[in-house]
Amino acid sequence: MAAEIPPGETPAIDGDEANASEHSRIAAEMLDRWGGLAAGLPLLGAALDEEDEHGLRHLVWHLAAAGRDEDVHRLLACERPAPGRAGMVNAWFDARDRIGQADSYLADLEIARRLARKATDTAIAAGRTAPSLGLEMRYALMAICARFTGTRTYGELPPMLVEAGIWDVTRALTAARREDGHERRAEYLAALLPHLPAKKRQPVLRELLHPGFPKVLREVWPQLKANEFAEVLTVLENDDLWYASHQLEELAPHLPPELLGRAITLAAALPLDDRRDQALAALAPHLPPALARAALPAATELRDGRDRAHVLSELIPRLLDQDRPEPLAALRAAVTAIDPQDEARLWRWGELLALLPAANRPAALADLPTDPWDRAELLMHAAERVPVRERPPLSAAALTAAHDITDPLVRARVLIQLAELLPLEEQAALLAEARTASRRISEPPYGAWVLTEMFEPLPADQRHAVLAEALMITRSLPAYDIDDGQKDWDDRARLLMEISTWLSPDEAEEVLAEAFDLIRAVDDEDQRFHGLLAVAELLTGRRRHTAMAEALDIRLKDIGYENYFHGQLARMAPLLPEDLMVRALNELHGLNRPGYLGRTLLGVAEHLSGLAVDRGLDISRRLTERPHYQAAALAALADRLPSAERRAVLSEAEAMARKNRQGMIHVARRVPPERRTALLAEELSFRQRGFRPEREEALASLPDEAARPVPFAYVPVPILDPRWDEDGQILLRRAQRAWRRGEGRTTVIGIVRTALEKYGHQDPPGSAALTSAARDLGGALAECEYRRAVHDIYRWWP
Repeated sequence: MAAEIPPGETPAIDGDEANASEHSRIAAEMLDRWGGLAAGLPLLGAALDEEDEHGLRHLVWHLAAAGRDEDVHRLLACERPAPGRAGMVNAWFDARDRIGQADSYLADLEIARRLARKATDTAIAAGRTAPSLGLEMRYALMAICARFTGTRTYGELPPMLVEAGIWDVTRALTAARREDGHERRAEYLAALLPHLPAKKRQPVLRELLHPGFPKVLREVWPQLKANEFAEVLTVLENDDLWYASHQLEELAPHLPPELLGRAITLAAALPLDDRRDQALAALAPHLPPALARAALPAATELRDGRDRAHVLSELIPRLLDQDRPEPLAALRAAVTAIDPQDEARLWRWGELLALLPAANRPAALADLPTDPWDRAELLMHAAERVPVRERPPLSAAALTAAHDITDPLVRARVLIQLAELLPLEEQAALLAEARTASRRISEPPYGAWVLTEMFEPLPADQRHAVLAEALMITRSLPAYDIDDGQKDWDDRARLLMEISTWLSPDEAEEVLAEAFDLIRAVDDEDQRFHGLLAVAELLTGRRRHTAMAEALDIRLKDIGYENYFHGQLARMAPLLPEDLMVRALNELHGLNRPGYLGRTLLGVAEHLSGLAVDRGLDISRRLTERPHYQAAALAALADRLPSAERRAVLSEAEAMARKNRQGMIHVARRVPPERRTALLAEELSFRQRGFRPEREEALASLPDEAARPVPFAYVPVPILDPRWDEDGQILLRRAQRAWRRGEGRTTVIGIVRTALEKYGHQDPPGSAALTSAARDLGGALAECEYRRAVHDIYRWWP
């Protein structure tokens, strides 16, 4: 075959005539491969391989170079039944677009347009009619449709189309790769992964192996097969090591045992200061003893003491007892090397202590920090990590350290934490000691908070007295903070709310009423709003309604700030009673900003009930200025209705989507599979339309063939936007003026060609001016070709 042509590039077609027969032979082989041109290339609809892709890219060029101009035009007019919908598709565009060759398809149209233009110029020079002018118009209209459709993004639709059997995976992958945002593209590619054959899975995996997609990859790893994990490691081994360091951390829990050795080798190859420690630490919990031992050299090479201690503390538990002494010594040296002011040093000491044999721990206690708080913290950390039977010596040492703590707040909290590590029968004494320490705290709010931390570990029969004490302290707190003069609702109200969760319903109601009153008295509106929202979660009945009404009053002052209010209403929505939600929706409706209203309604729909659902439905039906929200909002609100009403509203949403030609995907998600396929096909047809004007409107714009024709020079040409002096319609008017002045056909056709180059998908493809131009400048056959072209583009791109 010929040399590769870069995608989207139009090749020269004036080749050596001696090679025409070779070009023709190659073209014939390609056409036969796809079932023959006379039959309409029926095999183009089947799965396409690399040879097919190569042929698709070069066939039009070979035909043109062979001088088979008519076959080029026949090829570009081939059609076949559309997958998943009634009607037809352009077979050549469908095949090219399915494998991501939309740009190259435009190059094919450009070759065909050049051939037609050459034929037009030849006919005009000879003084004949030029039927090929109609072909020029055809290819201009097809290029607009292909350009618009071939660059469309489909969002979450491709995986649904594959599941419904409307698209094959090749086309779906092409569409997913068109997405602009990297994260969205990764999300849609990952959604297609379960549907891909093995040959197509590996390239997609390579695309997904990017450090910017951790959330997506967490969903991908559980789907992979053992051989695919090997492929992933191969990619990482040959890729940027910075990427590999990120991916190994997420990949580690999912790797098959037989690949862990390769993963360790890869982690060991990472630069010392570039996440090697994270990769090794992530792999360590999954390693058998032999591999854990093999990973030790890579860990001990780490220069930073924190990193070295981190990895060693993860590897040592995986080693056999006889292999531990040397790594434990290395861990001790690493911990000692950590800056004494670094909090990580404490935790690593605790881990080291827990990893030492029980008999060696007493000797190690001499090296621990002397600060009693630090000492108690690391001893408790160690105690948490050892078997229960080995805890007593560590707990006793921690208790000794706790008794040396002079700050009563710190001592109380340490005692409470330590109590949770002791047997139940020993906890009461420590909790009583913590309670005594709390009474010595100089700042009463902290004393009350310490008491609340005791509620859970306390036995039920002792909890009531501590609750009463905490409540007494809280109620005695001053109304104003002595430091800044602001009302100290944060301490008193939050304490009351915390205490209420441990009280009986009747007692809780009284305490929450106090908290509510404190919050309502706060001067700062933003602080008051957050307090009202927090207490409303615990309140019930009338008080909850009042709290949410006051919170809504505060936020309605910011209703003019769309993004802010949208987020705040979403926060309130789970707690807003239906009448208050109705009020919020009415306030939004009064702004006369339908886009804002539709977006917000869609965001809160799942929380609506009763009257709010009714109001939401009413608003949805009125969103005529933002039709893309209509079907989506109706479908979302249908989920809030009983079965019979739900079906009726979904039917309404379906009719609305059909009328607006958008939003059917929202209905399709909510119907049974037997209905879903047809609705998804409809949604697809909405997104694949080439021109904005509807088919009926475009066809109605074509002059009646039985009526007396109006000369091109005098046909009215509508101006879509008079601000643009190079608009296609304005250029058509310029061509009319030239024709009226008596300019020759060559000049006028040149202006018409320029007008067609300026055409866009918003322009009317069915045009009385183009119809008359084709007839007066090219002849009756040119007019027929143009009329057929308008019908064809709406069949192929409906």
